[in-house]
Amino acid sequence: MTKICLISDTHYGARGDNPHFYNYQKKFIQNVFLPYLKKYDINHVVHLGDLVENRRQLNIQTGARLREDFLEPLDALDIDVNMLAGNHDVFYRSTNSINILNEITKQYYNFKMHTDLPTHINIDGAKILLVPWISPENKVSSLEIIKNSDAKYCMGHLELKSFEQTKGRISINGEDKGIFGRFDSVFSGHYHIRSHGGNVFYIGSAFHFNWGDCNNFCGFMVLDTASGKMDWIKNPYKIFTKLEYDESNICDIRLAKDTYCRVNVVNKISEAKFNDFINSIHELGVIDLLVDEKVSKIEVNVEEDIEVNDDNIFKKTIETLDFPYRSELLLLADEIQREAINL
Repeated sequence: MTKICLISDTHYGARGDNPHFYNYQKKFIQNVFLPYLKKYDINHVVHLGDLVENRRQLNIQTGARLREDFLEPLDALDIDVNMLAGNHDVFYRSTNSINILNEITKQYYNFKMHTDLPTHINIDGAKILLVPWISPENKVSSLEIIKNSDAKYCMGHLELKSFEQTKGRISINGEDKGIFGRFDSVFSGHYHIRSHGGNVFYIGSAFHFNWGDCNNFCGFMVLDTASGKMDWIKNPYKIFTKLEYDESNICDIRLAKDTYCRVNVVNKISEAKFNDFINSIHELGVIDLLVDEKVSKIEVNVEEDIEVNDDNIFKKTIETLDFPYRSELLLLADEIQREAINL
């Protein structure tokens, strides 16, 4: 019996290389992921793509934390590691030729990198097709290899139609899942929400990256290649927490520690009790606190000239606002900028 650990969409450098996300990711890798591999003697890991967030550049601090917190400890286990290029790992949209795996990761670690065409591997008798991000340059050849494969399993960073990309948003782009019907099971990264249709399973991201993720499953999956049994290992840590303030039933605030916390006020009678509640959250230690009590009038100071460039146009505008949703909008601005960069 052979077990393979599948992890995907780690996105090191997420949210504009936010240091709070480094620490959030480190807790999971050190306290859950690596100990699980050791405890259950798992000797095979496949990373299904999007190792990093920014396809254009790698922040030096992000590179250091990626090395120290993830790559070096994983390499130290001396196990079989296969890494696939995802769309965030490649510099150009038209080709995978320049990518983070070949330029940095391949130089220092004993991992097998898969960055261009699909490749067959064999793990203890189980034939597996590994499919990196399909770009315009490699599409025709990639689809031909997929069509003719006799592998039992397929693992990739796939963009397929009719799967949930984010909560409530269904993909209309990409390939039809029917071309993968020849495989017993297909496991993919790319979409951050766990879902499946037919023989295709999107395993979801290892972490939460925005408020929309905060109630979704995140973590990794372990596949028994003999039986096809799948075990889903949840990431127990959160970086976004939502609390409801109901004066008649005060909630437990301990989960808010070291997170972005949002308090929705549903029943406030005493202003003093409410202030004590909010102060207790601050004393606990949160990254940022948003109180959603009522819609506030937004006043924007438009007198200051703002230099327009890709890096600061959203943030500098938001920083001129004086209203309780500013921190949440700054996070949203990071996400919009990330998506714009990756267009």
